[in-house]
Amino acid sequence: IAPIAIRQASLVPTMLHRMLAAGVAFPKSLRLILLGGASAPPALLVDCARLNLPIAVTYGLTEATSQVATMLPPSARQKPGCVGKPLLYNQVSILNESDIELPSGEVGEICVTGPVVMPGYWQDALATQQVLRGGWLHTGDLGYQDADGDLWVVQRRSDLILSGGENVYPAEVETVLRQHPEVADVCVVGIPDVEWGQRVAAAVVVKTNQTITGDDLLDFARARLAGYKIPRLVHFVVALPLTSSGKVARSQVIELLSHVSGSTGVAHAP
Repeated sequence: IAPIAIRQASLVPTMLHRMLAAGVAFPKSLRLILLGGASAPPALLVDCARLNLPIAVTYGLTEATSQVATMLPPSARQKPGCVGKPLLYNQVSILNESDIELPSGEVGEICVTGPVVMPGYWQDALATQQVLRGGWLHTGDLGYQDADGDLWVVQRRSDLILSGGENVYPAEVETVLRQHPEVADVCVVGIPDVEWGQRVAAAVVVKTNQTITGDDLLDFARARLAGYKIPRLVHFVVALPLTSSGKVARSQVIELLSHVSGSTGVAHAP
């Protein structure tokens, strides 16, 4: 039987990261890797560009037939992390809390309109009214459009951390922590705190045979992040929990870090 020529693959960032770490040899027949489902770390995209892998970064959600915008490989190399322009017939607008459109560069809620948008949730009129307003699907995701009209997804709103009245985007903190040469992977979440509402906490996977400590990582973060964005809790884990689709199971990370001994300071790996 002749081998199957794989021309296209659809992956989430965690899958691709692990494939690169395992040294997977991608077939020469591969023409496109559609990367979506979660925020793609810029460092991962830089690694893919170095290996000449054809990555198309995409953004979408089930309520919009899974795909809203896509950045094709040549452009993805120039703007690591950007998800590109809306697909044909789709329109994207960035709105504030009063549903007023924001200018380029300002972060707000990503809203979508077009034939790909669902008519509503099955037998749930209230939920439908909450997300379909003024002809737009309100995704609940935060992002902005740059001067070229390209879309950048900053954070899923449900993952946003509100600590002492300040907005902390987990993706930004994760990007910084992943820059440490001894960090293999990281998930940043907000855990309940009586004084601050939420505290920034990080579950960290260390590369094999490395001996980084929580204090080392915090010193690294202090040089690169504003004080309110620095994790108040660092906990080392063997691996991050994943959902069945390969995304990081943030709810499980929150549960784990909320029950770490004392829930204060820095928790070190055993």
